[in-house]
Amino acid sequence: MEVRISGSEAFEGGYGIDEGIAIAKQLDGHADIIHVSCGNLFAPGTDFHTHPGIFQDEGMNVKYAAAIKKHVRCAVATIGGLSDPDVLEEIVASGKADIVEMARGLICDPDLPAKISSGREKEVRRCLRCFKCVGQDYQDGRLFCAINPASGKEREAARLPRPSGSKKVLVAGGGIAGMQAAITARELGHEVILCEKGSELGGVLLCERDVPFKKRIGEYIERQKHVLTKLGTDVRLGTEVTAGLCRELRPDVIVAALGAEAARPPIPGIRGENVITAVEAFSDASLADGNCVILGAGTTGLELAIYLASLGKQVRILEKRGADEAADAAATYAGQLAKYGLAVEYGSEAVEILPDSVRVRAEGREETLPCSRVVLALGLKPLWDEADALRGCAAEFYQIGDCLRPGNLMAATGAAWTAARNIGCF
Repeated sequence: MEVRISGSEAFEGGYGIDEGIAIAKQLDGHADIIHVSCGNLFAPGTDFHTHPGIFQDEGMNVKYAAAIKKHVRCAVATIGGLSDPDVLEEIVASGKADIVEMARGLICDPDLPAKISSGREKEVRRCLRCFKCVGQDYQDGRLFCAINPASGKEREAARLPRPSGSKKVLVAGGGIAGMQAAITARELGHEVILCEKGSELGGVLLCERDVPFKKRIGEYIERQKHVLTKLGTDVRLGTEVTAGLCRELRPDVIVAALGAEAARPPIPGIRGENVITAVEAFSDASLADGNCVILGAGTTGLELAIYLASLGKQVRILEKRGADEAADAAATYAGQLAKYGLAVEYGSEAVEILPDSVRVRAEGREETLPCSRVVLALGLKPLWDEADALRGCAAEFYQIGDCLRPGNLMAATGAAWTAARNIGCF
């Protein structure tokens, strides 16, 4: 028998670790396992304890299990956003807990325990703690993971036909979608050539790998690189896929995963020297010195604002949409926005960008906001023309990821997996 408790409810008015220990002592001798979590689902402000996210350290709740373990004889389990193999090993080896339990970690990689026990730690998909699984579960009762494209489709995957034979597949673009398409195609036995015109695989998300709360993105990219190498994929960096290269390689299949570029609405001054993209700001935060105005309060704009504010930079966030239309994203980051004194200015539309300011229209009035830098977080424009140039270069053609329709990480990996599974099957 296993009993789950909160080691601490972690809010004012709730009980603390001393009461958690007392509860555990009462259970000792009756329960085989005391499973120690933290928080209270019905208390505002404790969600980052019950469901640790990207801004919390891995293992933040382990201390409660460790404290309780000193006072009981039965086995003690811990939980809370855990999936790093080194952290899992340290928890058990150090005696902080007898058992580590996971939910999101095993949705992300159901084979995580087997990979660790067989020395394949580099192949583990480590949970990004992005909450896509939780959101989908609430939405339609199915669990999908942003970086495990087979999640939620296990029955479908088991019934899909295998390719009738091996095909020569050329993947154009080494971003998130391109890497996943190449991996899935190689796993199904196809000959794969993955070309990336840049000097490194990873695409647009490379800009986030040094952001402290996005470090899992960098780990995920490195994991994908490792798997590509293990599968013997022909990866060619500094190689742009052109019609000429296609004639030379003569692929049976082309997968276009060319990505997108920053969207630039027709705002006067939007190409000025004081305007940079969110990708540029993430890549080099020094470009955002002085007073920054971020245009756009989607996920990218909010995460960038939090990152820059954590570095001590002055930031304002403008969002053209009203609060009712755009507040969902802000709710996810409410705690961090409050921590750094950030507020989204809804219903504020930039009508002109000047060398030292932005003219903004809000509630029918216009005002000028002084700023030294304007950062664009207004979405992406897919590279349709570049993809169309490759469309007739092979008998079978797939256009996936941001170069078809800009979306999130889950959309990119899902489309890549689906396209690669279709190759040679129909």
